[in-house]
Amino acid sequence: GALNSLGLPSKGVEPALRNIAAFRERHGVPPQRAEHGRPAGDGGASFPVGVSIMGHPAHSDPADKLEGVLRCVRLCLPLADFIEINESCPNVHHGGGHGGDATAELRKRLEAIVAERDAAARGGGRRVPLLVKLGDLGEAEGTVRFLSRLGIDGVVALNTQKDYASFELPPADRALLDSYTARYGGGLSGPPILDRSSAQAAAAQAAVRELGLAGRFVVVHV
Repeated sequence: GALNSLGLPSKGVEPALRNIAAFRERHGVPPQRAEHGRPAGDGGASFPVGVSIMGHPAHSDPADKLEGVLRCVRLCLPLADFIEINESCPNVHHGGGHGGDATAELRKRLEAIVAERDAAARGGGRRVPLLVKLGDLGEAEGTVRFLSRLGIDGVVALNTQKDYASFELPPADRALLDSYTARYGGGLSGPPILDRSSAQAAAAQAAVRELGLAGRFVVVHV
């Protein structure tokens, strides 16, 4: 397995978007039309470019964190073919609350993000698909229904895992993992979480079919 404990090394959204713009110009890859998955311009290759966004770890206030996410979404919409909202990064606190409170907070955040995307589309932009990355789908059909009703276009499953004791590891790896994560945290990935992620992704795909969302809601297994 592997442990994701890099933090969020980044120079910010503006340099990232300059890199994307330069890539598109260099390789003749215009943004795609979301409804067809094809380039929006004439000719050019079809190569989807996505942007993953999450709340800034330095923003402890939920309102500040959300405003930072919305700013990134606004800036990315003209250049991104899809946007992933990472609600499960092991290096970021995604909001307090548990159970119903956590669901209400998530709903509020996603409603604001979808409204930002939809306003840009009504203003003449493209309708850029929004995906949500989760570390646990819970009851898959309920999660898919919840996200789709908010206007989300898909789910990315699963992010790295933090319930370390749930996974079998060789004794030496377990000792190293326990020692490191006690001080630095991080998320477990790779072969130890494959069975869990595969099962949850399969359950989400079954839910998409059961709910009649095929072609309108995607499941990305990572």
